Amino acid sequence: MVAVQGKFYYFMGTLDEVGVLSFARDPEPRMEMSSFGATTPRFDRYAATLGATMSYLLESPQELFLVCLFFLGCHFERVEEVAAYKMDFSKKEWCKVIDIGDRAFLLGPHSFAASCSAGEHGLKRGCVYFAFDFFGITNNFHIFDLREGTRELTGTDLDVPLPVGQMFLDGSHVP
Repeated sequence: MVAVQGKFYYFMGTLDEVGVLSFARDPEPRMEMSSFGATTPRFDRYAATLGATMSYLLESPQELFLVCLFFLGCHFERVEEVAAYKMDFSKKEWCKVIDIGDRAFLLGPHSFAASCSAGEHGLKRGCVYFAFDFFGITNNFHIFDLREGTRELTGTDLDVPLPVGQMFLDGSHVP
C-alpha cells in the first residue's frame, strides 16, 4: 500500500486490479473505496519460460510508481530484469520509464519500497536499489541503473547483523 496525493493505492486480489482508498469530507469524514483495472507489465521472455515477478508500489514526487523485478523460472537468486513504470491515471495504465531524475528507488523484503533524492543521500541517481537475500546469508544489495540498463552487486563495509530466520512456536527457527 502506498499513499499518493491523499489517496492510498494497493493491489486487489490480482496485480491487474488497483484498489483506491480515500477519505472524503462532505461535511463529515467518510471512507471511499474504489478500484480500476491496470494490467501489470509482463517480462517478454515469459513467453518461453514461466517466471516470477516481485512488484513494488511506491510514491515519488506525488506520482504513483510500480517497480517490477522479473525472474526466470524459480531462480530467485538472480534478477533477470528490473523495470519501473509510472501510472498514467488518464489511461489507467502503467507506462515504462527509464528516467526517474535525481531519485533512487529502494526495495526490500515484505513489500518495502521507498523513494528518495539520490544526491542528498549519496546514492546513484536513476537507480533501483534492491536489498533482499532470499537465502539470508549475505548483506549484499543490487543496484540497477534504469537508464543504462546496467546492474551491480555490492555489499556494505558496515558490520550489519544478518536477519534472524523465521521463528516457530516450538522455539526452533530456520536460518
